[in-house]
Amino acid sequence: MQSVQDDIPSSARQGYPASEILFSLLTVTVLSMVISVNFMPIGEQANRSLQRAEIDRVTQALDSYKSSMGAYPTKEEGLEVLWDQAAVVDVDLSDWSGPYLSGPVKDRWGAPIVYKWPSELAPSDNEAKFDLHSPGPDGRINTSDDITNHDEQILAGMDHANEAIPYSDPDDDPDAS
Repeated sequence: MQSVQDDIPSSARQGYPASEILFSLLTVTVLSMVISVNFMPIGEQANRSLQRAEIDRVTQALDSYKSSMGAYPTKEEGLEVLWDQAAVVDVDLSDWSGPYLSGPVKDRWGAPIVYKWPSELAPSDNEAKFDLHSPGPDGRINTSDDITNHDEQILAGMDHANEAIPYSDPDDDPDAS
């Protein structure tokens, strides 16, 4: 007597049990998670390197501005003087040879780069130093992921034990005068 299996063509009898399919999917999922977790820091490291390069570009623009104007922009003038001559105050505008940048600069995570002159992170006697500060991926100033133009040095005056301060735009502060 012929069995039912003999009546079914061999190509129709072949297949994978559901348990094997589920096991394969689970294996692929776990492997992809392990691989992606290991490569995520590479992307973050690339963003930090690109941000350092952007801070170097702004530093060069500030140095060019100082060569033309004789001093770095004041804290009040900020970085705006690098692309907008109208932002320059109390100085002879004939020396301005900008724009030094094409427009406002933001970090890789969308926050504006904070400029301070004279430097508060690396004070100097002749006020030749300034600070360029990216809040980094967390968007908060004074945390361990911040990126500055002084990153090659240990940041003097920064206490990372303090509570992080969220970035706030001074232009939005109604109390500022």
